[in-house]
Amino acid sequence: MSDTCRSCHQPVLFVPSAKSGKPLILNAEPEKRVVLIDRQHNSVAPAAEHERLRLHDRLAAAVVNAYTDHHATCPKAGQWKGRTRAEVNRVNALHADGDHEAAQEADR
Repeated sequence: MSDTCRSCHQPVLFVPSAKSGKPLILNAEPEKRVVLIDRQHNSVAPAAEHERLRLHDRLAAAVVNAYTDHHATCPKAGQWKGRTRAEVNRVNALHADGDHEAAQEADR
């Protein structure tokens, strides 16, 4: 099940980070990507190990479905930089009400 980005209204997924537990916002549709696999352990090879694994003929490429961080593709991501959610919501509400002049002023 997916949610919607509050800024661009595209489908997204909120998933906790395996490292920090904080939510990540991902594009809802995965894309084909290539990862490098350590053939001995059948696991994704850490970037720092690529050259060593290649020299020992243990490196292989695999195509996988991977999710992209939505911040990298959202056309309105810039409006969030350095702002609180309340500030962004206020500007969006002004635009929705048709008060574009006030929204532009608040957006500065």
